[in-house]
This record gives sequence, structure tokens and C-alpha cells, in this order.
Amino acid sequence: MRRLFASAIGKIAMVQEGMAPAKIFFYCLLSFLLGTATGSFFVWPNFYFFCGFLFLVFLAIAFTRQKFFWLIVFVLCFWGGCWRYNLVLPDCANDDDLCFYNNQDISFIATVGKSFRNSGRQSLFASEVVISGKKSHGQALLYATAYPQFDYGDKIRVRCRLTDTNEIDVKGYVRYLARYDIYAYCQKAEISFLSSDDLAPTEKFFRLRRWLSGRVNQALPEPASALVRGMILGGGDDFSQYYKNIFSQLGLTHVIAISGSHMVVVVMILMVLFIGLGLSRPKAFWPIVAMVFLYTALVGYPASAVRSAIMAMLVLYAQKIGRLTQAGNFLIFAAAIMVAINPKILMSDVGFQLSFMAVWGLIYLSPFVKEKFSFVTDKFELQEIISATVSAQLATLPLMLFYFGRFSFLSLVANLLILPLAPLMMVMGMIEVLLAAWFLPAAIIFGWPLWLLCWYWFKVAEFLAGLPISNWGLGQINIWGVVILYGLLFLSVWFLRRAKAIIKT
Repeated sequence: MRRLFASAIGKIAMVQEGMAPAKIFFYCLLSFLLGTATGSFFVWPNFYFFCGFLFLVFLAIAFTRQKFFWLIVFVLCFWGGCWRYNLVLPDCANDDDLCFYNNQDISFIATVGKSFRNSGRQSLFASEVVISGKKSHGQALLYATAYPQFDYGDKIRVRCRLTDTNEIDVKGYVRYLARYDIYAYCQKAEISFLSSDDLAPTEKFFRLRRWLSGRVNQALPEPASALVRGMILGGGDDFSQYYKNIFSQLGLTHVIAISGSHMVVVVMILMVLFIGLGLSRPKAFWPIVAMVFLYTALVGYPASAVRSAIMAMLVLYAQKIGRLTQAGNFLIFAAAIMVAINPKILMSDVGFQLSFMAVWGLIYLSPFVKEKFSFVTDKFELQEIISATVSAQLATLPLMLFYFGRFSFLSLVANLLILPLAPLMMVMGMIEVLLAAWFLPAAIIFGWPLWLLCWYWFKVAEFLAGLPISNWGLGQINIWGVVILYGLLFLSVWFLRRAKAIIKT
């Protein structure tokens, strides 16, 4: 056993000796992310993490000249990730945290951060909570009657009994709420409106989005209007439950919400637009950054759009400086920075996971998928847009199936019939939104061909969902299904890249 251990350490050391600085940096970041993921499953006192961290630091200093020095550094990064996650957990014994008031009847002033309406009631995220003149850390989830309605940015006064979110018996929902620092909720909140003056820029963008949604609703009939609003402006909550069920059954839920793959398509469309105007890729970089920033503001800065925008920008930056081969390092660096800021997003934020995998698909899958779409014209870079769309969807499909739906054997057929038209749908949807804002009659006229495209999507979905075999499948996959599917996907990419490298040599 001793010899076996020594041999293993020796092999690791030999690998470390040959590692380039970029590889060392990559594995340090990867170790940190793995440590953060591991830390989300157990809670230790910070004193233990501090002692372990000091021990590893002293160990690294003592063995600086040894072959296994970098192994200690990787373990140190892993330990740091575990500790970072534990540092953001609330201390409910401290009255600075909102969860301190759980199981108490209290009154407080807050600002509406998010609002959702369904099933005859509304759900609000109460942020900037002030209790007895003292600002508390964390947010609260409020359940209230449907009226009066409250919107993002409204100042409200709340009277209710706070309850620990651990009492919510919905799978995965507690972790989702924790990502927003929500550890307390009110089942029946009494809410009164205070003011909505002095709107912040983000609140003004939210109001603009709501106005645009109303204009689109006037230009297009339902359910086409809801589909376009969900794809372009976000907020697919009001999408028909009938079509929600059909799309979920066929694994098409991703088309009615802004996700990482959507942002990838937006970036690709903007790149084609600027290249068509005569700009080179490097010169088009900063205008695209500005427009993507404005777009994410317009859709309300949803986490998925913001993170996928950041990651997509890093890929574009790698193209700009001619280091696309290092795009994977840019991607994991962006992920590590965002996780360091908020460690909860790694395991609890679906948007972050989808954004990360969408951009991973753009980097590693797109070159191979593009070869399969060689029959598509390269005019207007249509081939590149379609391959990017399909790559992003393939990379996010296991997560989509895990979180949002079952695995139907017709899912692949449905995606193949619909996804190639997704870029066209997004371009036409963006034009429709702009026309609706500028001149409603023009939007109504342009809405007819857009309605036909939506009609095609709905009819394809209805036809496939109506087939007897539409219910044949594996059901909603579990975490092991995700591991197996991604294992097969990663292995496939590894073999394809290796085979391509061998052919080149």
C-alpha cells in the first residue's frame, strides 16, 4: 500500500512538472469550483476551516521545492472553495440576519425585488428589509392576494409572521430561495403600498419592458404574443399552461424563456449584423458588448442572461485577441469569479448552470456540429448561427431534462424540427418588438409572418405530443442521468478532438 501511494504521488508529480502555467491556473480554478460544490453539502464551524487552511498553507510553504507542491496548492484551492461557501451562510442567532425573526409576528418596510403572479395570488421577493429602523441582511418571500398588484421597485410596508423556508415542502425550492439569501417567508402577508418614486435605472428598464410587452400583446394574438414576449423580453410566466405542458413533454421548455443558449444566439446575431455592416470581428466587439448590456438591462437583468452575457463576451474577447483555444480558460475563470462573489449560484442557480453549459457548447461542440450542417448556406453566416444554437441546446439538454421535464423519445425530433428556426424567430421577434415600440400598425402587419412561424412551432408541438409514442420516454431524469449524459458528452468531445488532432499531425 505504501509503495502504491508513493507511486501515485510520483506520477502526479511527473504530470505537475510538465504542466504549463495556464494548466496550473485552470486546475486551481477547477479545484476551487469543486470545493464550493462540496461545501454546499455540509456545514462546519469557520474555526475548523481556518485551522485547515493554515495547515495547508504551512504545508505548501514547507514543501515548496517538492514535486507534489502543486498537489497541495490544488487541495488548498479546494479547501478554500468549501470555506467560501460556508462563509455566506446566514447566522440566524444574530439579529442582523432576517432569519433571526423567524416564527415571530413582525412589521417591516421593504422594496419589491421580484414579483410573480399565478393561481390567483402573487409572490414577491422583499429586499432591503428594514425592521425598527435597522436594515437586515437577506430577503423574504411574501405570499399575498392577487390585488392590489405590486411591481419591481415599489416601497411596501409588510405585516406578517415569518417562517423558516425549510418548512416549504417543494423539492429544490429551498435551495433556489437560498441563492437569493431568502431563509424566511410569509404565508399570508398584509402588504400596503408606500411609494415608487425616484426609480433606479434598473426599475425604469423594468417598466419599459412591461410597456413593450403590452405593445407586443396588441400587435400579436395569443399564444404567439406570449411566445415572442418570453423569448425576447423574458417573463414566460403568462404563457398558456396548455402549451407549457406540451413543450415540457417534448423537451422544448427552453424556447419560452431567456436562457444561456438564447444569449449565445443574440451575440451571434449581433456579430453577423456588424460584420454585414463592414466591421471586422475585433472592431465589432465593443459595440456588441454595449448592445448586450442594454439588452440584459431591458429584460430585467435575469441571472441567466447576465451570466451568459458575461461568458459569451469572454468567448468573443478570445476571438478578438486571437486566442480562441484559450476560451475554455476564460470560461472557467468567469465561472470562478462569479462563484467567489456568490458561492450559492453553483449548485442552486439553474440559470448559472445553463449559461455555463451553453457557452461550453459554443466553445467545444460548435466546431463539430458545424460540420454536420455543411449543407446550410454560409450566407449571412446562417450556418454559424444554427450550429451555435444547436450546440448550446445540446450542451444544456441534460440540465433542462433534469430541472424542467421528462425525457421523451420524440424530444430530439421536436428539437430538430424547431431549433433550426430559432435564430429566425429571434430576429423576427426583435424586429417585432422594435416595430411595436415605434409604430403599432407596422408591427401588426409584420406580425403576420411572425405569427405563421409561431403557428408552425405550435402545430409541430401539438402533432408530436398527440402521437401515441409521445409518452414513451425515461421520465424526468435524476442526477445520475445528468452525470451519465454529460459523461457521454464529454467523452465524445474528447475523442473527437483527439481524432482531429491526430488527423492534423
